[in-house]
Amino acid sequence: MRNSREIAWLKKQLPIWIQQEIISSQQAEQLTEYYELHQMGSSRNIPLLIGSFLGALLIGGGIILLFAFNWEHFTTFQRTLLSFAPLVLAQGLYGFTYFYRRQESAWVEGASLFLMLMLAACISLISQTYHMGGTLKDFLWIWMLLSIPLLYLLNASLCCMLLLMLAASWAVQETEAIRVAYWGFFLSCLPHCYYNFKKEANSLRNIFLAWTLALTFIIGYIAVVETGLTTFSLIGVSIGIILYYFIRYPNHPDRFLSAPFRTLSLGGIIILGLVLTYEATPPPFDGATLLFGDALPSWAGFINFLVLCSLLIGGSIAFYRFPNKKPLDFFIASFPLFCIVWFCFAQWKQQGLAMALANIYVLGVAGLLIQKGIQQLNLRVLNTGTLYMLIWITARFFDTSWSFVLKGFLFIALGIAILLINIWVTKNKSTKNTT
Repeated sequence: MRNSREIAWLKKQLPIWIQQEIISSQQAEQLTEYYELHQMGSSRNIPLLIGSFLGALLIGGGIILLFAFNWEHFTTFQRTLLSFAPLVLAQGLYGFTYFYRRQESAWVEGASLFLMLMLAACISLISQTYHMGGTLKDFLWIWMLLSIPLLYLLNASLCCMLLLMLAASWAVQETEAIRVAYWGFFLSCLPHCYYNFKKEANSLRNIFLAWTLALTFIIGYIAVVETGLTTFSLIGVSIGIILYYFIRYPNHPDRFLSAPFRTLSLGGIIILGLVLTYEATPPPFDGATLLFGDALPSWAGFINFLVLCSLLIGGSIAFYRFPNKKPLDFFIASFPLFCIVWFCFAQWKQQGLAMALANIYVLGVAGLLIQKGIQQLNLRVLNTGTLYMLIWITARFFDTSWSFVLKGFLFIALGIAILLINIWVTKNKSTKNTT
């Protein structure tokens, strides 16, 4: 059962089989997990995809090196022909794949990536031949615009990943107001991502795609918004964190390596939470600056404000649609509100209260994670909460005046408690599985 439609059919049938007592709920979970993992390992033929990626890179690099070796000996006309030759070759391979191999992932990904790379080579060679000048930012801009159709003609995820990375790189380099165009490139990739995430939630290809999407958005957001505006960046990052946390992808959010959004959200909470535990004096709040920006023109600042509003709407919808909400979920959903209250305390010169609030929040998340791990007998969640606690203790180790003896005893006591809890959870989990 390798086809995603067959697995979707199985998921629809399992509740019926359970209701008719053909199988138990535990057997249904085992069947679902088995076939999803089987699909991850085989349906997309990951070794072939990796081989296609490496092959396209090597062939493209080799062609460019061969041209570079003899480039100065060619006439302008010969250089023009040679500049377009790899692109024509890549288009021929792409056309063959489109008509005869479009159901084979290795062909689709390899041909699409090869065409995207040869497109870049053609642009750079023509620019060099006719001395058009320009900067790396200009080159990336043209390359990205021309590459967008490749995401959809053959549903090529490697091209989507590369485009996301190029867009984030371009946004980091761009210093003018035009950098808000990053949101356009980012939006151009979302339909591709949504289609594939919905089609095969747990395929390994889509997990790589999800990691690329999640990481590049963080880089692009930091590069595009005015991070000097404390109010804007603090609220925006906090809303983005809860949006990531409540995105229901993939189906197994507690497997941290295969759940990039949930993993990055939990990481962002501990990082930003610890930053706020230290004394800070943010600049005064200014509604006009929040709406129209400061360093950028008003139209660019307003676009960033619309992105902030979109994050807020998206986070609210994701939280509302999130099923079976637990105390931990409500506590994490309050993160933007916590940041606003912290900002108010800091504005009112109550740094002590602001720092205390941040410490309470970080410890609250750690405690609720530990509680959830114990209740669900889930060592991943339990150890995440333990790691939170350890990071907070390490941070407080260096800025408290307690004696080394007291700190040593506290570390030993917490270590023993963590070991006992892990042993208890492991023992109860094995007992539950045997029964």
